[in-house]
Amino acid sequence: ETKSLVSWNSTIFKMSQGTKPISIRVIIPLQRNEYVLEALRGYYSQIVRPNVSVSFSFILHSQPYTVSDYDQMMNAPWIIKAVQAAERDGVDGVLIDIAFDTGLTIAKHLVNIPVVGALQSAIGMSVSLSNKFSILAVCDIEVAVDHRIAAEYQVSHRLASVELLDVPVMDMHRFPDKTYEAALEAGLKAIGKGADTLILGCTGSIGLAPRLQQELNIPVLEGSSIGFYTLENMIRLNLSQSKKWFGAPDNVVPLTDEEYQQYQEITYTLVDSDTKINVPRKTKKKKKPKRTD
Repeated sequence: ETKSLVSWNSTIFKMSQGTKPISIRVIIPLQRNEYVLEALRGYYSQIVRPNVSVSFSFILHSQPYTVSDYDQMMNAPWIIKAVQAAERDGVDGVLIDIAFDTGLTIAKHLVNIPVVGALQSAIGMSVSLSNKFSILAVCDIEVAVDHRIAAEYQVSHRLASVELLDVPVMDMHRFPDKTYEAALEAGLKAIGKGADTLILGCTGSIGLAPRLQQELNIPVLEGSSIGFYTLENMIRLNLSQSKKWFGAPDNVVPLTDEEYQQYQEITYTLVDSDTKINVPRKTKKKKKPKRTD
């Protein structure tokens, strides 16, 4: 018993010190998209820490973008299958990288590895950092969705407002200055309504938080990075969702071998454990050296 306790403490120490390699799967609720893939390569190369391997999975079928409850319901079954595939791959944890946490609760029921959502992680951080938070929504249909999710997470009393950016999802990277100006205006409105922390309501707005935080002088939370580090810390502390609450249903439909293979084809290693980018690419055949004799 003493030996097992020492061994467990040693494992926790190694994990907490970041000396034990861990693997994280990031799930994006889109079909395979080269532009998104390249954007994620750049983003994760900046935030990943040593001894962390990051892989990334698209889903087999998806809406063009997720802004409504309808979009969520259409995407959820495919996100859940991606989570099942991730556990089968042997990763240590999964981040569902969408600001609606689509399929998060169901995923927690289905697998034993920890699963976190971008929005839930950001809300948890905001409650720790401040009294009231506001969410910056991409479009008007998201406003009602964010209020519903806040009620589901039992934080409506901490939600100062949901402010509208009115910038199409696909325009956020193409027009960064326009996106920033819209976010700044929405942030000022939120502060006027009592917010002392802002949550970016779209995981496509990566890179916006530092500039906005400096300008507004309040915490601005980006769900992707907060969710990623939350998951990493959970793994290193040997924590996962409680199976007393998130127990598995009796009638779970397992992932078929065919479905698993399909997800293998849309899963990529983005960052390996020594922080080098390793996105699969087509390799050119090496030319045979010419004979000199």
